[in-house]
Amino acid sequence: MAFRIDAYDSFLQLFANKRFEVVSFAPQPVETAKRRTSAKKKKSDKANSDDEIDPDDTPEQPLHVPLASHEDLDSGLQKVALVSLRPNTSFHISVRLTDTFDDEKHQDSDVLRLTSKTTLYCKILSPRSLLTEKHFHCLTDEEMIRVLVLHPSDWMTCLIEWKQKRNVQSLMSRLYYDGLFTISSTRHDFLLSIPNGNPRYGIDFEKCTPGCWTHSKKVRRLLQGKITRPHTPSTSDDVVPAAPSLPEQQRGDCSLRVVVNRNFEDTMNRALAYHTAKGGTWMTDSLIKAMSLMSAIGSAHGVRLCAVELWDVSTNELLAGCLGFALGSVYHDFTMFTCVRSDASYGSLITKVLAAALHDCGYRLWYWGFRVDYMSAFEGRYGACEWPRDQFYELWAKHRAELPLWHVMEYLNEGKGLLKQLTL
Repeated sequence: MAFRIDAYDSFLQLFANKRFEVVSFAPQPVETAKRRTSAKKKKSDKANSDDEIDPDDTPEQPLHVPLASHEDLDSGLQKVALVSLRPNTSFHISVRLTDTFDDEKHQDSDVLRLTSKTTLYCKILSPRSLLTEKHFHCLTDEEMIRVLVLHPSDWMTCLIEWKQKRNVQSLMSRLYYDGLFTISSTRHDFLLSIPNGNPRYGIDFEKCTPGCWTHSKKVRRLLQGKITRPHTPSTSDDVVPAAPSLPEQQRGDCSLRVVVNRNFEDTMNRALAYHTAKGGTWMTDSLIKAMSLMSAIGSAHGVRLCAVELWDVSTNELLAGCLGFALGSVYHDFTMFTCVRSDASYGSLITKVLAAALHDCGYRLWYWGFRVDYMSAFEGRYGACEWPRDQFYELWAKHRAELPLWHVMEYLNEGKGLLKQLTL
């Protein structure tokens, strides 16, 4: 009987030609003297560089996740994936062979002890935790959720090659499917940063007070066309591109209109220009092109990217926009922007128009990421709340498998939302 161990940067795979189970899987203890030397070295190195991190500098808590085994049909071998999330680390693995003679009787062999070490794929840059594309290809949905729940770091990093467009699109699609979002590094374009913080924040539509999204008098008057809008642009013309022409619309008292996925890449570029002018952004040209490709060709995991824009057809101006993605009955919006500043608060208006549409369509969870101070205005009657990370992933996995009554993009494009009267 022989075991084969394939070592990767952040997980191990065990193969055997007989059935077996993993009894234990734990990092090999580090000698005390080595620990002291390493601590001194890390303290010295920190003064020289805040970006580069020693891969062995990991929290003193279990990071391993033994996962259920399954047969590898190609090789005829039993396979077990052991996800460590610790590159360049030695592990002790205890396994027990299990020969099945019939449905009721089992003969268990003595426990075998194996030792293996994960590889060091590259010098890891901050944030330290390396998550590779191999995780997404070898792990089932349930296994991936377990990995994410138990991951100790608020950030993970994924190495990518933008030239491999289809691979990047597939990777990002799977990340979105599992409730993760990707943020480009403006300094290191070959890295995707993946927030995995605790707790998470968003809207629980079951906690919304009925009619809350149109409770504001300002919102009701805007929707009825009773507010005129003197304004000044929030940015100069050389920062935000000129608005493209829209088809002529029949105009009623209210000249506002919602448009969905007019041109996803153009909407992303407008958001990029807006946030760059305000001081900084996580968006890069490479990421925008990858997301635009995903929007154009669709996703194998059911993820649909959405660019929701608020236009004034009387002046042919883009006022504000929200970008996000829908999956089952969950929705995640990852950025927004306002092109026109005025007392009408168009950013707030497009948020409430989208919120009302999601609620009416039967969405259950509207994920916003992590709480910042301005979001407190949506707590209480609007249903905004925090979820511990494990509860968030449980809710995400549950609701992504549920279909809404309508998909929000079709709902808005057919004029069924709060601005349906604008097509009169």
